[in-house]
Amino acid sequence: MASKLNINLFDRLLPILKSTALARIADNGQLLEASAEYKRLLPVEVRDREALNAGRYFLQPSFNDLKEEVMNSSSQCYEGLFNIGSWNGETSTLNGIIYRQDNNFILVCEHDIRDFHEVNKQMLNLNEALANTHHELSLTLRKTKKLEEVAHQNSITDVLTGVGNRRQFEEGIRIEMARAIREKKSLGIVMADLDHFKAVNDTYGHDAGDRVLESFGKLIRDSIRPFDLPARFGGEEFIILMPGAGVHDAAQLAERIRTSLETLEIASCPFKLTASFGVTELQKEDSTESILRRVDSALYQAKEAGRNKVTAAD
Repeated sequence: MASKLNINLFDRLLPILKSTALARIADNGQLLEASAEYKRLLPVEVRDREALNAGRYFLQPSFNDLKEEVMNSSSQCYEGLFNIGSWNGETSTLNGIIYRQDNNFILVCEHDIRDFHEVNKQMLNLNEALANTHHELSLTLRKTKKLEEVAHQNSITDVLTGVGNRRQFEEGIRIEMARAIREKKSLGIVMADLDHFKAVNDTYGHDAGDRVLESFGKLIRDSIRPFDLPARFGGEEFIILMPGAGVHDAAQLAERIRTSLETLEIASCPFKLTASFGVTELQKEDSTESILRRVDSALYQAKEAGRNKVTAAD
């Protein structure tokens, strides 16, 4: 087919194929002849330049790569996609054929350039829209994950006091007991119960009782270590898990909280607040039930001994 295409045929095709990119390019890249559609693909500032080096505006594949493809082809032609334009300007993707004729190369684009260029622009727009959608989806996933974290934290937190709730404690004690046994470390537990709390509610009302519980929860949070786990065990009863701490450490913490509570002042509640405490530590044979029974027994002994005391389990 390439042998039948001659210069005269090119000259005849040039004015006829007005919507086709048609060009004759010398071996050194110089543009010899071109249709208006081909010139439209070139940068504006060089379209009418004499002795234009058209080879430099073949981007992918390059003009040298195209020449090599043509020369190594048994049919002496290249057929497929190629990009024309400038690296820092607008480019066009073409689907066409490049023939070799003597020392010249004949380019014929088989498709309407405007239509093909429009498809290319639409593909770029779709890619941009897809990237924006991906970005928005990532933001939504991050927000969803954050909301899930907040929801989980709310589900394990006692809203009034700011410490953990019973659910968090039950999860925490299983984890900490298993870790303490596996790593052969201590685990201390403090159980506290506000003394005569019913009298606060009966005398000053439930709003005052809520303020007492809120203040006691804050006192506990301010007194413990960052990795201790405080929780409201029920009503006016609180419990603290102390990883790595023995019964002596638990007793010291309980005593600090007890003495601080004696001097705590709460608005609209002149009632002198005290609390009783039971403390213990994990034993080798302990289950969750047995260690809770033991610390609860120690708390009961503190109540029986006159309240406002810290008692360690036997």
